[in-house]
Amino acid sequence: VSNALAAFLTLKELHLPINSEYVESFKPFSKILAMKPIKTLSHNVTLIDDTHNASLPAMINAIHAFNSQTQFFTGNKIIALGKINDLGHKSAEVHAELVDVLTHSNADYILCLDNDLRPVVNKIRNKHITWYPNKDLLMNDLMHLCNEDSLALLKSSSGGTEFPEIAKALPQRLTHFELADNFGDIFEEMSHLGQSYMIIDNKTNDIISSHNVEQSQTIEGMGPLLYYLKAMDDKLDNETITMQEWVTNNDKHYTGKQTDLFTLLESMTLSPHPSET
Repeated sequence: VSNALAAFLTLKELHLPINSEYVESFKPFSKILAMKPIKTLSHNVTLIDDTHNASLPAMINAIHAFNSQTQFFTGNKIIALGKINDLGHKSAEVHAELVDVLTHSNADYILCLDNDLRPVVNKIRNKHITWYPNKDLLMNDLMHLCNEDSLALLKSSSGGTEFPEIAKALPQRLTHFELADNFGDIFEEMSHLGQSYMIIDNKTNDIISSHNVEQSQTIEGMGPLLYYLKAMDDKLDNETITMQEWVTNNDKHYTGKQTDLFTLLESMTLSPHPSET
């Protein structure tokens, strides 16, 4: 309503006609606080996707709407938030208004993305609340928290944040997701997913043994860092290095390509190609 009045007042101030047909055909966004049931491979989840836009009143209203529905669900109650965009220097002040609302919400878990929400997370007590540095980590935890008969509110601005990408991808991801029957505490379970390995016979390429290969959450990219540190510790001289034959080789990184150690180490500090690693 506020947006509509602002538009009308702007037209009036500019001495432009207000066509009644514009209003007659008006329809609100279809996904405003719409409850969407999702059937996963193992259970049922309900999402409230309200990521089309966000202001402070709209975000508070969405949280209150979420609170009014939690009594009808037996699973986890989850609030996942991205930032309110276009607040400029007022961002910290406006987001701080969410502290009390989230503290007194009915959420069992609160997941937050974007730097603007990080101070909010630090001020909330007696809640399972986490700030995430990227959308992939938040998405992973959110999927595991959406257990049987759970309710999850997704709320953010439509721009200036990657959060709407979560809301867009989550339903499809959930339909192919299966939650283990014995899944327990989220933080304990995630630490278990960090344990993963595969031992392969170099001659036959047969897998000798493996653990948690499908759902591995191990930290990627540690190899280059370890090689880099070892090279510094050993005080290696700059020498010519010839690229070996690897399955990841391509036109740029090919068998027989020559480089030098220092160039390779410099590449290690960026985003090295698997063949370089």
